[in-house]
Amino acid sequence: MALAVMNYKAINCTRVADYYYSWLTGCNSLTTLNIGENVQTIPWGAFRGCSNLTGELTIPESVISIASDAFAGTSFTTINYNATNCTYNYTYYYGPFHDCYTPATLHIGENVQAIPEQLFSGHTGLTGELALPSTLTSIGESAFRSEERRVG
Repeated sequence: MALAVMNYKAINCTRVADYYYSWLTGCNSLTTLNIGENVQTIPWGAFRGCSNLTGELTIPESVISIASDAFAGTSFTTINYNATNCTYNYTYYYGPFHDCYTPATLHIGENVQAIPEQLFSGHTGLTGELALPSTLTSIGESAFRSEERRVG
């Protein structure tokens, strides 16, 4: 498959993969991901293993749930996290960004109220300076843990 750009606008998709395979398994040509402004749920494994997803990822304010492995193994160099009150969905044992090693800058949006537990756990490439907004009221356990933690 030679898909290069994806515009993901599924508002409340809850499942796109099974335990072993992402729905995009083998889609190494995908380099750009645009998440729609009304998306509420990013399901397990949605973009897992898309190692050529690079550049900028923006998670919009509308996102209320991000599941395990959602962005595992991607190579984004900038992550704009704007989800104002998102939770982490423990579908499996890993955080949404585990196995991400590419150096990446993380920006937390000015309206963010909560950073879910394990959100960036296992993303060992986060670099630079992190500014937390005044609206932030909670940071979940192991939200920025550099090594992966297994639950259960």
